[in-house]
Amino acid sequence: MATIDAMRWDGSALGAIPIINWVLAGDGTARYHGESDAPEAVTEIALDVPEGTVTVRPGDWIIRLAAGFYPCKPSDFAAMAYDETVDGDGNVVAVAANAIRDGKVGE
Repeated sequence: MATIDAMRWDGSALGAIPIINWVLAGDGTARYHGESDAPEAVTEIALDVPEGTVTVRPGDWIIRLAAGFYPCKPSDFAAMAYDETVDGDGNVVAVAANAIRDGKVGE
């Protein structure tokens, strides 16, 4: 049973920091773009993937696959069997529900 290695982005600059650090630690590339002075702030995280650059929007999950890191819309992520938990730094992370039940978290 596999785990889902994922983090959800809340859309904030502070929330982008642990995600970008996680991506960089996994040999990926990620950049935060934000316009805090704009009346309707536009924020995103850009992820470099083998196919090009993809955009992570506030509320999206970032999932780690064998090929790299990819964004996942909340509705798609909700269709997966997983349990949310909070890591030691307060970040929302997810692992497959069957992996938790079977004691295989982190494998």
